Order: sequence, then structure tokens, then C-alpha cells
Amino acid sequence: MKIVQLVVLFAAAATSISCSPLPLRLAITVGDPPNARYAALGDSITNQGVNRPDGWVNQYLGTENVFNGGRSGWTSFEILEAVRREPGFNDAFTDADRITLDIGINDFFHARNQYLAGTCSGGDNQDCLRAMVQRFAVSFDGIIAELRRDSPCVLLSVGDLYSVGYLDRPAGREDPGVLAAYEDAMNAHIHASGEAVANIDSAFGDSTGLILPDAVHPNEEGQNVIAHAFADTRPVRRC
Repeated sequence: MKIVQLVVLFAAAATSISCSPLPLRLAITVGDPPNARYAALGDSITNQGVNRPDGWVNQYLGTENVFNGGRSGWTSFEILEAVRREPGFNDAFTDADRITLDIGINDFFHARNQYLAGTCSGGDNQDCLRAMVQRFAVSFDGIIAELRRDSPCVLLSVGDLYSVGYLDRPAGREDPGVLAAYEDAMNAHIHASGEAVANIDSAFGDSTGLILPDAVHPNEEGQNVIAHAFADTRPVRRC
């Protein structure tokens, strides 16, 4: 049985945040064989989860036999195209024992930026947001279908999107609640997929103390929160 070690964040967590520290697990027993293969697919949040020493993928899956399929700036459509057409991606997940998928934040940001610039179209300046949710749903479903077709027995866990509403609290002329509703719609689609979902959004809450100064990516504590969320999923082997 494979024991995947969690990185315990002592001084860094204590000095970088002011909120009460979360309980940290010392280890997660996932029951995989020692030679298990893993693939982590997503955007820069996944990429950092592999590349950072405290990365959430490293904490959840360990550091051996892990394919880093996280690409900075990628949307769900770009992940879908890579899964369909890039041999490196296909080879990595075809024989994987366990896969994580965490995607959608860049889909959201592209439409959010248009909305804030007043160029989203429509009488309410929200056409691009509505279209984004529809495109995300199609791409997300396509990714799941591809993974399930090529790796029917894989243990698959998908993450939902943590809130970035803190970016819009200064508000100005726009209502941040409008944007939050579209992010919620994306999460609703993820949760309706029938796959095991890591509840990152609920674990992050308002994201206070969990985000780097770049205002987007998770810090040390945030990495640990994501690792816990994925560790709490119960993916099912369907064959």
C-alpha cells in the first residue's frame, strides 16, 4: 500500500497568515501500488501544485510517477485539445491509475476582464459571461469523456473553482455579485458531472489568507487546503 506524505507547513503557515491554522494530516493512505502512475491536468494552479515544493499535487500524489499536465494560462478548451491531440498528454493519462483535473479559472478570467472593461456585449454587458459558461460546460464534458474513454478504470477527481470575488470587492461601477453568479454556475456544472469533486471552493471560503500577493494563485496554506480537498474525494474505479 502506498502512503502519500503530506507536507507539514509549520513556520510558513504560522507567519504568513493571521487566521487560525487548519488541521494538517501527516499522511494519506490512497491504497495505490508502489508503481502507480499519476497525471495532474489543469492550468497554472496545477502546474504550481507539481513544481512548488509545497505543491498540492505533490502533497496528494507524491512526487514519483506524476505527469505534470498543468499549463499556465490554459483554458478548458486548450486542455481538451491537448487531451485529444497531443501524444504526450494522451500517453500520460491512458495508463494512469489516478488523475486530477482542475480547470476553469482562465475561462472565467477572460470573460471577467471583458465584463469589467464594458465590452462583454448584450444589453446587460453579460453576453460573454453566458457564452463562457456554455463553452466551459462543453469543454469540461469533452475532457471527462476523453479521459473516461481512454482510461475507463482510472480513479478521477476534479476540482471546483475557489472564489476570486475578493478581486472585485472594491467594486467601483460593477457589481461583484454578477461575476460570482457565473463562477457559481461553472461550479454547479462541475458538481453535476457525476465525478468525485474536490470541494475547493467551500474549503477556501472567501480565500482570506490563502492567496499569494499575485492575487490569483494559492500560497503555502492554500496549497495544503487544495491537497486536503482532493484527499477527501472518493473517486470510483468503474471497471
